[in-house]
Amino acid sequence: MAGILCSGDTYWDRQDDNGNSTGLVLVGNATQFQITESSTIKERTSKMNSDYGQVKDSVAIKSPAKISLTLDELNKPNLALICLGSESTTSQTAQTAQTKTFDLSVVAKNIFHEIGASLISVTSVEIASAAMDAEDYELDETGGLIKFTDSAASTGTVTVTYSVAAATGYTINGSAKPTIKGRLLLIGKNLADQSNVRVDVLEAVLTPKSGLDFLASDFASAQFEGTLNTPTGESSPYTVTVLAQAA
Repeated sequence: MAGILCSGDTYWDRQDDNGNSTGLVLVGNATQFQITESSTIKERTSKMNSDYGQVKDSVAIKSPAKISLTLDELNKPNLALICLGSESTTSQTAQTAQTKTFDLSVVAKNIFHEIGASLISVTSVEIASAAMDAEDYELDETGGLIKFTDSAASTGTVTVTYSVAAATGYTINGSAKPTIKGRLLLIGKNLADQSNVRVDVLEAVLTPKSGLDFLASDFASAQFEGTLNTPTGESSPYTVTVLAQAA
């Protein structure tokens, strides 16, 4: 006999829109993998004089098993899960000598306008072929933005010349996939006796338990909760297997 104190790797196999497996993916660091069982007690109580209030019959009605999952490694697939979204790769190629023009008689002052790309390096800001005074504008080159201040002229065309850095990444389209359904697999080790622990959740339907704070003071985490389903042909929604290597 031993207590249970587990380490473990968590894998997720999200079903596609047609309910098909997309393959097991290591979700990274999971800080919670909790299954909760519960039942509802139905009781028949006496109203008779002799035993008023006593239970004559009681039946436990099984409730669906619940799961709580917390992830603190917000890679691309995990971020897609917490945003109920779809994921795609994105990139931009390096470019030089790009230009963007702004008509000062049209654009509003003291608000930022998009230049056309992120991660840019502005080489010049000109009006009527002359360098614009530095106090007349403000740049955010990482975001690819420019703002014209009150001191800027009210007429004329501003030409912004810039280069674009090569970059690769991904995009999450939030709220694009509201259903999170699939298999969860925990392959762990009980540190108390070094036995191998395998928890196989055949089908879980998850929903985010809390929002994702992008400006949290500590590392952000993604919390999910959900119900376990018993797939067709299976006798239970999950299994727990403990194995110790034979001597």
